Amino acid sequence: MTRCNVQEEYTMTEGAQIFLLPVSTSSDSKETMSPATSKCQESSQFSDRLKFEKQQEEAEWESINVLLMAHGLKPLFLVKRTDLKDLIVFDKQSSQRMRQNLKVLMEETACQQSMIQELIESNQQLKNELQVEQSRAAHQEQRANDLEQVMESVKSKIGELEDGSLNRVCQQQNKIKDLQKEQKMLQAKCQHYKKKRVEQQEIITALQNDVYRLRKEEEERVITQNQVFSYLCKRVPHSVLDRQLLCLIDYYESKFRKLNAERRYREDGSQSEEEKEYRSMDFSPSYKGLLMSLQNQLKESKSKIDALLSEKLNLQKDLESRPTQHELRLYKQQVKKLEKALKKNVK
Repeated sequence: MTRCNVQEEYTMTEGAQIFLLPVSTSSDSKETMSPATSKCQESSQFSDRLKFEKQQEEAEWESINVLLMAHGLKPLFLVKRTDLKDLIVFDKQSSQRMRQNLKVLMEETACQQSMIQELIESNQQLKNELQVEQSRAAHQEQRANDLEQVMESVKSKIGELEDGSLNRVCQQQNKIKDLQKEQKMLQAKCQHYKKKRVEQQEIITALQNDVYRLRKEEEERVITQNQVFSYLCKRVPHSVLDRQLLCLIDYYESKFRKLNAERRYREDGSQSEEEKEYRSMDFSPSYKGLLMSLQNQLKESKSKIDALLSEKLNLQKDLESRPTQHELRLYKQQVKKLEKALKKNVK
């Protein structure tokens, strides 16, 4: 059944109610008009079957009426009468096809209504989503404007920081150059003082050896004087005359030692100039003062060397605490990454 036919039937139901009366087929009529000779049992079974089919068909039409009323249409009625002047009669097959067509039509109508309802709901949902997206777009636009302002301020700050960092780097490089020059000068001074200290240490060691040697010689000289005096006088010296005698003994002993030394030098060869200088020195009070002044100079040089070393360590610490070119490069890379992130947020 097409939609045009359905619409025509609907218009007919608007004007007047249509009464459908199922009619049995030709075979059924033949059976009902069978001769009276059929058995009672067969006739009762036949009547029961007809009654069951009629009830089943009425139930199907009731379900169709339920669908029609659910869609706001008027129901169809089954009329039990023999006057067929105002009625249209269908056979069973036509009635069944009509019921099937009405069911299909109602199902399609229900599907269309549900689809229309879903479309209405989806349309409303899209409107709500559109409003949400519009508000979100406005919020994002406001946020983008805020981020642009922040980016501008950050760019200005970055420019200021770059200028300041470049100035600081230039100043630090100049300071580093000056400190490197000072370090080289201090290293040269340190090497000079170390060399001088080594020389003075060698002189002090030689002087200490000479003092030890002279002390030993003095002790040996006193022992020799006492031995010679005790050998000659058979007693211990205690008077002024005894001291004069000791001086005389010392004079001859020194002459004797000098002769022995000359003899050894001739045997061993010429001695070094340094040994001659040390042996020709007169250990007078002026020479002792020279030794004291040398010791004082040595102490002063040690203190100066220690001060220079501490100053060198302080300069090294100062150089290590200052930022290097690598650290400045890393700082610039971080600034570029921040600009990229701000551009992405703006987009």
